[in-house]
Amino acid sequence: MPQEDDDLAANYVGAFDGRLSFGKRPALLIVDFVMAYLDKSSPLYAHVEDALESNIRLLAAARAAGIPVIFTNVVYEKDGADGGLFYKKIPSLRVFVKGSPYGAFPPSLQPLD
Repeated sequence: MPQEDDDLAANYVGAFDGRLSFGKRPALLIVDFVMAYLDKSSPLYAHVEDALESNIRLLAAARAAGIPVIFTNVVYEKDGADGGLFYKKIPSLRVFVKGSPYGAFPPSLQPLD
């Protein structure tokens, strides 16, 4: 390991050593898994088809077990006012404007009402 890595590791000794036990009421959290990363015409296409298949299996198992499932996604107003400087700096984030098909969840990975 290079010297810089040793120094960085030493700097963080003890900083992240806390542990939490597993809770009694699990939930599945599916974070921002939307068409922007799956549609090859999207500027954010990420080659994550394998991850989609894994998420489909996880979703089915969670629903079969009665575990709550929470979906998140990014949505910006049409004028991007709620996106701040980050939205202005990265034009590809326009795929997340409210109503964009790229911001939709894939057909095989849908939240329930």
